[in-house]
Amino acid sequence: DIKAAGFKVLLIPVAVAAGTLGFAALGSLLLPLSAQETMAASAGFGWYSLAPMLLSTYSATLSAVAFLSNVMREVGSILLIPIVAKRLGYIECVALPGAAAMDTVLPVVVGSTHERITIYSFVSGVILSFAVPVLVPLIMNL
Repeated sequence: DIKAAGFKVLLIPVAVAAGTLGFAALGSLLLPLSAQETMAASAGFGWYSLAPMLLSTYSATLSAVAFLSNVMREVGSILLIPIVAKRLGYIECVALPGAAAMDTVLPVVVGSTHERITIYSFVSGVILSFAVPVLVPLIMNL
């Protein structure tokens, strides 16, 4: 299935990561956090149990922000995926949950879209999950 999907299956997690980090940096203009902090908190890509632990050595507040933002991403995805699938498209549904696209939110994605989207969702979730333990400390050490 990955071979049939082709190279574009890898573009989705790259676009999700770039969009997440870019909008997190813009969000820092509205929040009492630096761009580095907002990007690190959102680099959890919805993995609400790992990102806060990685950030706990830097700040308890930042760890709490990471937890809440990543939980909200997952819960928001569960609520919005059926709407996005009907109004925007199926591939767009893969971007919403981030790393959770491969596990807890996968049934919602498949149920709201088509079984062919499963491979896109799973691969995106795996790549983003592997990126979390690399990107969060990397961003904090910049």
